Amino acid sequence: MAPKSRVSGEGKAVFITGCDSGFGFGLAKRLESLGFTVFAGCLLADSGGEGSKKLRTECSSRLSTVQIDVTDDGQVQAAVQQVKDRLPKGSKGRVVNITSVEGLRAGPMTGAYSMTKAASEFFTDSLRYMFF
Repeated sequence: MAPKSRVSGEGKAVFITGCDSGFGFGLAKRLESLGFTVFAGCLLADSGGEGSKKLRTECSSRLSTVQIDVTDDGQVQAAVQQVKDRLPKGSKGRVVNITSVEGLRAGPMTGAYSMTKAASEFFTDSLRYMFF
């Protein structure tokens, strides 16, 4: 039996990338079920990807899919603008990055992966120092 949630999503919105599958997909569904307005960033939202289709059919109107390829600056800017246009003016933003414990240690054959996760950790730290 899962513990009862103490988090209320009413009046709160989140933008999650990587929602086509895996952790992002599951997090989008869970937060929508808790009452959050969810902007689910999907790589294949505009081309009918299975993940975005499932999110649209299985979730309420609180969830909307957003086309985003995080390696394409134009798509990132368009997604940010799409989300900003639907948020209340003056609302506070937050950045949450989920990386991996591999960013804190290195192992055999994981050098490149560990390096990218460490870079994400330090980038997030830099954002915290700059904005909070």
